[in-house]
Amino acid sequence: MEKGYTRLTQYGTFNPGTAEARAKPTSVDDRGVPFNAANAPYMWLMIFQRGGAKEFPVSQIIAFHWHVRPPFKGVTFPQLKGVDITDYQCPECDRGLFSALNPREAAEQLRTHLVSGIDRRHTYSPQDIRELGKEWEIPFESNRVRRGPVLVVAPDLESGGVQAAVMEPPTDVYLEEYRCQRCSQWAPLVTNKQPANALRFHQRHCKGPVNEAER
Repeated sequence: MEKGYTRLTQYGTFNPGTAEARAKPTSVDDRGVPFNAANAPYMWLMIFQRGGAKEFPVSQIIAFHWHVRPPFKGVTFPQLKGVDITDYQCPECDRGLFSALNPREAAEQLRTHLVSGIDRRHTYSPQDIRELGKEWEIPFESNRVRRGPVLVVAPDLESGGVQAAVMEPPTDVYLEEYRCQRCSQWAPLVTNKQPANALRFHQRHCKGPVNEAER
């Protein structure tokens, strides 16, 4: 409170207990189910169970990629309604997702990832970057701002304004029908508007299964 924060007592409190993820649970959720707050994303469980999803700023939702993969089933963010979010997925792995309100910012994040050299698939040359930008219409080499894909998450509140937070992780994040059969490590996100083209570009560079040393 001295720092200017507002304590949201309506969402309850929990005992953080220990930082050890395998420790015995020390907190209980609104259904009476024990949970260990050291295991993310369970540290958010209480606020989501009590309809607190509306409290999170859009910037934090994007940073955690909750607009694509909510922390729990049934959680929606009404503050995202009408917000344009640009999502770029790495064509070489399913670990890279780069999101921003500004398409140029998302493009720069993806470019940095593709040339990072973390493994043999992430050593893109300038020509590779140009080809990807042309096929996916990504503004890698332009200062103009293009409107990205629109992702609207509509509120789905139960009576009383309480959102149901379920322990199981969300599903249908990737389009499995477009998963690469060569490496089985990559599939386009459900937000991808051109999954077939994305798969073709990935397979053009795909070198087969990723070795453990490259993970």
